[in-house]
Amino acid sequence: ETTHIGTVESLLEALRKQHDARTLITTANGKRNDADLNLKEIRELGTEQQAYRSQIFDQIIKRLVNDELSGTLNFAPVEIRAILHRNGVLESEAYKALRCIAYDFTSLLASLNGIGHHPGFLLHDSPRESDMEPSLYRPIFELIAELESRAPESFQYIVTTTEPPPTAFHGDDFVRARLSSASEKDRLYCSNL
Repeated sequence: ETTHIGTVESLLEALRKQHDARTLITTANGKRNDADLNLKEIRELGTEQQAYRSQIFDQIIKRLVNDELSGTLNFAPVEIRAILHRNGVLESEAYKALRCIAYDFTSLLASLNGIGHHPGFLLHDSPRESDMEPSLYRPIFELIAELESRAPESFQYIVTTTEPPPTAFHGDDFVRARLSSASEKDRLYCSNL
């Protein structure tokens, strides 16, 4: 009898351990399924947000140039590629500068609309120097003026330029500094960056 009682107790203990293991497996499977669903939702949200950012980029390009030009953002695991199209991909130096500026504004606008995190600070150093003609350059200021009127005090924009800004930017709402590389005190932030 003692042998049988010991065997029965061992079997009962083994069954309890097996039941506990199955319970742990079931709980782990439930957590994994929940995590899979969360990951799926996050990926879907990410895809939606990428499409939204690409739409913003396209609208900014159309606003800065015209409706004949379109812009897309391709999201790869390592980088985001901004592309301009008009009967094929456009690759001049001016369009490269425009692409960068439009992407910066895209990131700012997306953040103002709750997508992504942007510090609200943009600095463009002499975009006109990239062979950007006035018809591409001037609309940047118009876009900034519109953004500032719609979302005042939500961002700061610094652009260095070798020509005076449009007259709309001569008022008290805008700071215009005359900079020079002659001495540190005449440089942006009064230092040699």
